[in-house]
Amino acid sequence: MSTLSPIPEKDYKTELKWLMFFRILFSTLLLGATIVVQLSETATPMEPSLLLLYGFIITIFLISLVYSLFLKRVKNEVSFAFIQIGIDTFFVTLIIFGTGGFLSVFSFLYLVVIVYSSMLLPMRGTMVIASLCSIQFACLVELEYFGTLNPFGTDTNLLASTYGWYQIAFKLMITAIACFAVAFL
Repeated sequence: MSTLSPIPEKDYKTELKWLMFFRILFSTLLLGATIVVQLSETATPMEPSLLLLYGFIITIFLISLVYSLFLKRVKNEVSFAFIQIGIDTFFVTLIIFGTGGFLSVFSFLYLVVIVYSSMLLPMRGTMVIASLCSIQFACLVELEYFGTLNPFGTDTNLLASTYGWYQIAFKLMITAIACFAVAFL
């Protein structure tokens, strides 16, 4: 008589704990490095753009603390993961807004979010996250392009409105293709 061992289910709570840990670690390192670079460029520690980055780090710590408190009570871990990742896309959009908008070097963070969403969510959920990232980035760039929104601390010569519509469309298209390619792979 052969006994087949059941296929172990995915331990979402452990994976969500790791996600929270790496979110804190990655954001602290990334935003901390940005602060160091900006301070080396003769910025003062209380400059508004640096205060915004400090705020992002503190907010990410607080959100992760709230997530960890809720994790023990969560019944549907996949939905909880989806909510966390959706909120992460919003924070990535805020980081991009706070670091230059259209010209921000942090637009790659959408791809990082999509990669770890593929580890926690089914393919359909990952595609939803890729769509959310693409839509948020497009909205941010369009609002900047039409002058409705100016990225925090950005020189007016570096706004999306100083570029042609074809350059804006190209960047939006490349970002969306990258998001969906990473989600698909």
